[in-house]
Amino acid sequence: LVVGGKECVSIRFAELMRNIIPGLEIFADPGALDIKKETHKERVRVLSMIRKVKPALVLVGYGAPHQERWIMQNRSQMASAGVRVAMGVGGTFDMLIGSVALAPLWISKAGFEWLWRLVLEPWRWRRQLALPQFAGLTLVEKIKQLFQS
Repeated sequence: LVVGGKECVSIRFAELMRNIIPGLEIFADPGALDIKKETHKERVRVLSMIRKVKPALVLVGYGAPHQERWIMQNRSQMASAGVRVAMGVGGTFDMLIGSVALAPLWISKAGFEWLWRLVLEPWRWRRQLALPQFAGLTLVEKIKQLFQS
């Protein structure tokens, strides 16, 4: 089951996947129109679909951190419906259906896709501020592992 994304991209993504892989059993729900203001009716609709189709995998495209919160808030209902894995996929649906421009190959190979996205979507700058902190914490953990060995 694929859920979320702006402008019903989850539904368009499911249609694309059915065209690419004939016979694929994939279900989609647009999810909340605005995840920051999800209505009770929207949540009930998605959870009802999960109970009905009993998917093993649920891909949630609300973007961080909303998709992670949504998964945590609904994990027990999903587990009782047989969901084995629920994963936040951010803008993956948008990228795969072509509604977001991908970086040129040379930019991706150089490791600067993050910069490409930042140029196209400047509102992301706040998210980028977390990267140095993440890199620092990762380095500290790696150093701790070296000294524990």
